[in-house]
Amino acid sequence: MNRVLIMLLAVITAACNQQDQAPTFLVRGHLQGLDSGIAYLSYLLKTDTSNVEDGKFVFKGTLTEPCRATLKVQGFPGNREFYLENSKITVTGHIDSIEYALIEGSKVESDKHQLEKTRTILDEKYELIAMMDEYDSASEERQEELDNKYIQYENELVALQRQFIKDNPKSFLSVLLLWEIDWSFESASEFKEYVDLLDFSLNGYKSVKDLKEIIARMEKVEIGQVARDFQMDDINGSPVRLSDVYSGSNYLLLDFWASTCGPCRKENVNIRQAYDEFQVRGFDVIGVSTDTKKEFWIRAVEKDGLIWTNVCALKKWGDNEIVKTYALRQVSQNFLLDNTGKIIAKDLRGDDLIAKLEELMD
Repeated sequence: MNRVLIMLLAVITAACNQQDQAPTFLVRGHLQGLDSGIAYLSYLLKTDTSNVEDGKFVFKGTLTEPCRATLKVQGFPGNREFYLENSKITVTGHIDSIEYALIEGSKVESDKHQLEKTRTILDEKYELIAMMDEYDSASEERQEELDNKYIQYENELVALQRQFIKDNPKSFLSVLLLWEIDWSFESASEFKEYVDLLDFSLNGYKSVKDLKEIIARMEKVEIGQVARDFQMDDINGSPVRLSDVYSGSNYLLLDFWASTCGPCRKENVNIRQAYDEFQVRGFDVIGVSTDTKKEFWIRAVEKDGLIWTNVCALKKWGDNEIVKTYALRQVSQNFLLDNTGKIIAKDLRGDDLIAKLEELMD
């Protein structure tokens, strides 16, 4: 047979074999102190089972990308959470302390372990556990001190996570961290800077594609852009269109909040102060709640004295179109619009909102 033809057939055969061998995970476990039973591996809204013999069990499957998984054994307390990926993974430990079982073979889990070492040092520096334990029983003045201390801790934590992304562009954990700290990026360009650091080998993952879609949506609601119009029902069930509200004012604060959002409820006090001071000069507010239960929403509106226009779609976060339209990455966000709907400022809180209105209305 022609030598070139033989080589071509060999290449085709190898390619076919690769297609037949889809990426899979293989989890082999051995828990001492356990003879028999049933082990459960939960991931991506599904649960696999495996019979345990002499403390050993096996799970096999296929993933499109790494994900969090939880290992449990029927009849025993505790569980072990870890990152599952298409690789050979071993789980070793004791059934009485399954939460401390050793996980080997998962690169994402290994990266997470290294990052947690650094995070533990930060937690100890700020005495995080003691701070959390003290908070509920602390005086209002002390709670404010603890809030400020926690903000400092959070800022350092975000800086630590950002540094990990810079240092580990090939790690899928960097992708997961970008989802965790997406709220910390003040602009689409800043967010894009970090997403662009990711290695090209990660581009095929849906999580990375979704991050880039968020950036594209953020670009449409940056300062200088015209706010995306929408219509939503108010408390009485009457439809309200955003463009009708901003065209009837000089400046409009488009405020996103929810009754269950603590920082939002605190900020409502500042917004009410700004409204009382500048309403006669053409300042208005439209509050867009992301609540899902109407009674909680209305109760919070009444309790916080939100006397401006309030609307709500009463849909879950993932099903709420306004979340996608405005690229919301956390509940508490706001946009200051002029009477043409142009976004002139974002996320103004506390004294910053009043200072901006004073500047605009001088």
